[in-house]
Amino acid sequence: MYKLEVELTTFCNLFCPGCLRYKFKDNILHRKNEVIYDQFLDLNVFKENLFKGSNAFLWRAVEGIGTYGDPLGHKDIAEFCEIMLVSNPRIRFFFHTNGTLGNEDTWKNLAKFCNTSNRYITFSVDDIGEDNSKYRIGQTWDLIVRNMQTFINAGGVAKWKMVVFEHNKHKIDILKNYSQKLGFKSFRSVLDYSDCDESIKTLNGITPKKISVCNESRQTKDSIPENHNVECQSLINKMIYLTANGDIYPCCMWN
Repeated sequence: MYKLEVELTTFCNLFCPGCLRYKFKDNILHRKNEVIYDQFLDLNVFKENLFKGSNAFLWRAVEGIGTYGDPLGHKDIAEFCEIMLVSNPRIRFFFHTNGTLGNEDTWKNLAKFCNTSNRYITFSVDDIGEDNSKYRIGQTWDLIVRNMQTFINAGGVAKWKMVVFEHNKHKIDILKNYSQKLGFKSFRSVLDYSDCDESIKTLNGITPKKISVCNESRQTKDSIPENHNVECQSLINKMIYLTANGDIYPCCMWN
């Protein structure tokens, strides 16, 4: 059995400086020219090609982390969940979100499917109140809290993920305690590997009025050092990646 990483959409409403959608250059945020924005995975492509008949039992787990977009940006996210569960009742799946998207009905519907330790929603939130917009630029805190509470009160299982930066590293315990008060099942903090403390300080949480396109091509390495310790997680975990336009790649790094 395999693990499937799904990109439901390349749409996202925020402007996180460390996101693969953007490049911080000359003290401003640019769109990357290789990213195709606002794509949405076709529900029928997902169902007919991956979850029809015996195909549904190829997958032990489905992950919707969001390489370029927020899974909650897809209006049919609950229908994707239903397809997976009807086709394979034992399947595990989860989605990551910044927490700002979706209305109350969206979150109540999601709670019907994401309500066990093997099927859940991870809220990627790094601070409390307006301080959360230092990295997650464009967020609306009241919406995040409303969506968290609506989902949890409807029986959904929620987990909290905090990315640790220079500006919030002293708040880990504060956020952990806050998550417990809201009813989150778990809390974890992870280090920022995008090295964007400088861009966070420069952008200062202000939503850009206009974003130009950066025409620099994607940087790749011509060769791999002989003595490296990189292990391919796709091979280790028997994992493949489904893009928002329906293409299949060995992993999200190929997209």
